[in-house]
Amino acid sequence: MKPTRWVDFDYGIRFIKMLAVFLFIVTFACKCNPESAHNPEKEYSITVTVDSLRYYDKLLGTAKIHDPDEAGHLADWLLILSHQNTNESVQGYLLLLAGIANHSKNPDTAYRCYDMALKTVTHQGVDSLKSRIFYNLAMLHSMALNYAEAMTLLDSALTLAEMQSDFVTISNCYNSMGNIEAAMNNREMALNSYRKALQVAEDHRLVRQQGIALGSLATFVEDRQTRLDMQTKALRLLRSHPDAIAETGYLLINIGDDCADPDTAISHYQQAIEIGRRGYIHEMAIAGLNNMAYSFSDKGDFRKALFLLSDEAIPMAKEHRQTGWLSTLYDSYADLLNMTGNPAQAYRYQKLALETATEAEQEHAASQNRVLHALLQSKNKELQIREQSEVIARQEQKVRSLGLAFAVMAAAVVVSILLILLWLQKKKIATRNRDLEWFRKLEAIEEQEQERISMQLHDMIRPLQSTLSELAGSFREINQELFLKISEAVENTAISLRKLSDRLNPVMRSRMTLWQIAEGLKQDFASSSALKISIEVVPRSLSLKPECATQVYFILHELLVNAEKHLGTAVVKISVSYELGQLYILYNDDGKGFDTGDPFTKGLGLSMIIKRAGLLGGKATLESIPGKGVHWITTIPGEGNVILG
Repeated sequence: MKPTRWVDFDYGIRFIKMLAVFLFIVTFACKCNPESAHNPEKEYSITVTVDSLRYYDKLLGTAKIHDPDEAGHLADWLLILSHQNTNESVQGYLLLLAGIANHSKNPDTAYRCYDMALKTVTHQGVDSLKSRIFYNLAMLHSMALNYAEAMTLLDSALTLAEMQSDFVTISNCYNSMGNIEAAMNNREMALNSYRKALQVAEDHRLVRQQGIALGSLATFVEDRQTRLDMQTKALRLLRSHPDAIAETGYLLINIGDDCADPDTAISHYQQAIEIGRRGYIHEMAIAGLNNMAYSFSDKGDFRKALFLLSDEAIPMAKEHRQTGWLSTLYDSYADLLNMTGNPAQAYRYQKLALETATEAEQEHAASQNRVLHALLQSKNKELQIREQSEVIARQEQKVRSLGLAFAVMAAAVVVSILLILLWLQKKKIATRNRDLEWFRKLEAIEEQEQERISMQLHDMIRPLQSTLSELAGSFREINQELFLKISEAVENTAISLRKLSDRLNPVMRSRMTLWQIAEGLKQDFASSSALKISIEVVPRSLSLKPECATQVYFILHELLVNAEKHLGTAVVKISVSYELGQLYILYNDDGKGFDTGDPFTKGLGLSMIIKRAGLLGGKATLESIPGKGVHWITTIPGEGNVILG
């Protein structure tokens, strides 16, 4: 790995500037009253601030339910307010609300907001917000299926909430613990958590939490009538709470599933579908349509059942990219076609269901990996910030000491400043080297995880292919043409998975040409996004050394991930060439672009591209103007990175 150098020039000019800054700080410190320097209560009206926070909290709850786009705009506004506000307790509350607004759509941004909120309230000593912050952090880890960390955070949130008598958070924690235990098939522990949640909710008249706990407990009851009574009571409670529309809709679907009378079930499904559409909860509306189709089939109205799936549910799933539900809908449609005596069409939709299920599995795995990766990066960044904060604290203490010494001996200050500047320079180099070392460790962990996933994927391909081939063999005598199509699809899928496994494996990746790596990434993203991707590698036979191949792979991957995340449908052009001893990676798209000077646009992905280029001794430059797309120019020296000959 190439060493990275930092060289500073014009020490004389830097010394004069630092001396001027130092004199300003000393003068300011002598004139300021330390007792009033950090008294936010003199700058803000606490009554007005608290009322404003309650207003934003209420507005956020409404926006999340009725207008997701408005929730996104509100998240941006809350972040701006948090940066402008110097009252740390208010700032922590604003960051918490910004995290909640980003929770579902931007989990990595939400994690950073929660993390900053936790640091802010900890510094201020505001314990009343900590339980909510820990709870929302736990929900992020639960989204990434990191259940162990989620349970640890929930336990911390529960302890703090009990100390503050925050009964809403206490009940929420028990309900979430029950959900995690149920997901891990720990029946008794899940029941115990739900019962505690219900008890707290009943004791303190928490209608929403009581309805959630009662509905969850009902799923464990075997007697149908008892279960229905519990669900009906839970529904009545949830309907009385204006913010419980999601829980109300899903409970209606559960009740419909338990109804023996199709007409009664249809009535419940229709109510759930209406809630899902009104509240932008697309999964709920799709689930209601799917289940309602079966209720119509129970009545013998197959025409209506097929219409609900083909003309409403399937188009909705496609529009909102609900791939998992789309697979289920195809399977349901095939099931109804079989009931109506159309086996040929049923086979076609069963094939679509299988293909879509595979795609959904891949999307889910990719999404989970992205969330876990964001959490890992944020934790690593937290350690770096903590170390840098300690350095800054020591520097500030040093400056204050020197300020007092300046009043006694002015001549000694110049010498002291010079020594401090030299110390700061060494400290800066040490800090940067430490940052680089952390980044290298993260890279090693990431590479090991990629290799592990690659090996697991490789080991699964052959048994999966054998199973699908045996299943396809059952069609050989029934429909030779269908058998050949299925066999071909199975073989193509196995080939694609092997190629993906090879690209994930650092050893196999180092044996590929740069064109093979780039072409594989292009195929991966082309199949899962609406981007029009063009990648050109000159020459095609160009090969890279193992470390360079890994970094270039992740640079290309990050460029395409950012494009997929922010552009939707756009034309992306990437050109990779080796000329005059330099490896050039040029990226262009025709998207909407952004203001590179805006601090809110500088995410982890952009900094990772720059750092990876720096590890190879190169440089990555970003250029973007709103309305004129995004352009990257990455230059990497060929010596030590490119395999010549």
